[in-house]
Amino acid sequence: MNEDTLARRQRILGEDHPDTLKSAGLAIDLRNLGEHQRTRELNEDTLGSQ
Repeated sequence: MNEDTLARRQRILGEDHPDTLKSAGLAIDLRNLGEHQRTRELNEDTLGSQ
């Protein structure tokens, strides 16, 4: 569900919108699931957008 929310916010609000960047909190969920590579990629992408 968080991945869907992030994708929709990216599409509607844009990559740099504050609400889109907040949705990147998805990285916490991914880390908790052991998805370390995806967590790293998302964090790098988010930091690059700021």
